[in-house]
Amino acid sequence: MRFLFTLFFVGLLYPTAIADLIKLPLQIDHDYFLPTQLYLEFEAANYNNEKIEDLSKNRQHEEDVFFATLFEAIITNNYDAAKTLLLEDETEEENSYDNFENIFLQYQHLVQKVQATSNITVKSKIFAGNNLFYIWGAKGMAADPQLLFFRAFNIRRKQPSGFGWSQEYPPLISLLTTAYTVHANEIRKDYTTEKASFQYKIPIYGQDSKKPVTLLFDGFHTSFDVFNDKNDNEVLTFYQSAYTTLTGADHRQFATFYTEKSRLKFQDWQSRMTEEEFELFRNDIRSKGRNVTFVMDLAPFYIVFYRYNTESTKKEFVHYDYIIKTPNEGFRLTNLYYTDSLDQILNSPEFQRGLQEDSIRRKNEG
Repeated sequence: MRFLFTLFFVGLLYPTAIADLIKLPLQIDHDYFLPTQLYLEFEAANYNNEKIEDLSKNRQHEEDVFFATLFEAIITNNYDAAKTLLLEDETEEENSYDNFENIFLQYQHLVQKVQATSNITVKSKIFAGNNLFYIWGAKGMAADPQLLFFRAFNIRRKQPSGFGWSQEYPPLISLLTTAYTVHANEIRKDYTTEKASFQYKIPIYGQDSKKPVTLLFDGFHTSFDVFNDKNDNEVLTFYQSAYTTLTGADHRQFATFYTEKSRLKFQDWQSRMTEEEFELFRNDIRSKGRNVTFVMDLAPFYIVFYRYNTESTKKEFVHYDYIIKTPNEGFRLTNLYYTDSLDQILNSPEFQRGLQEDSIRRKNEG
């Protein structure tokens, strides 16, 4: 264990915030998750699955008491009490209470599925700017007693003091809860990020430079014309082979470059087109061209970012495709028409601008 704890007056061990690191899994075709070389780095306090009721007894940290109070309101179905804990600035927004009611009911429905509230514990408190993400989990669902899942509450510091429950659910929270659920027994291993040559500080409301949440990954910049250049990189070689097949005489074989579910999606989409329409699609691919600008190496996942040759190099937005290296079939395109929380980050103007300007390279990598 590499956690630091502070002994307080009642003799209990209380967690101290430390720098933390988790590996993010990615999903293939909305089917199953695989570990990747994509990491989140942040400051957190580990609660070692402390029970909710025990958390409220510790008065050393005001935010813990606030969180326990909020959770109790949900468990006891006290809608009015939970509503008073909302952030004031969010309650002023149009339809805010309608949104809150939906969120309240979703959480309560989830809690009710747990056979005993004693099965609900707190895993971690993550510091993200002025936000505190409480990662809580439960085991003992009636449908699957062995299922362990994690969810999160977004608690925000108010100015000049106090806390409020934020209804905002940024993609970062989804990434965190997925990582905790998929890798419940592997969180906080001593991962090595020496090969992660890029870092991206995820924008968060009230971002505090002392408490950033950072995405770490490896990759490389390039300028690779898919239809004209040669390259000895195995990812780019596969990618080139796929798209030259699509635009060439063997275009009916293009679907085989996908993983199974993506392949079926493409074939279904193609089956609803006439021969003339599909030929127009292929001609469009050819005439636009395709220039790869960056490859994100998250082995066994790879994300290939590209621009059409007809687009201005000053254009902020770039497109991208997912590739997975499978043990049996080798490289395959994947995740066709499927997006998740990571895509919200990859599609953000901040990330894409940083990628294009090469401003997110880790300084120690030169």
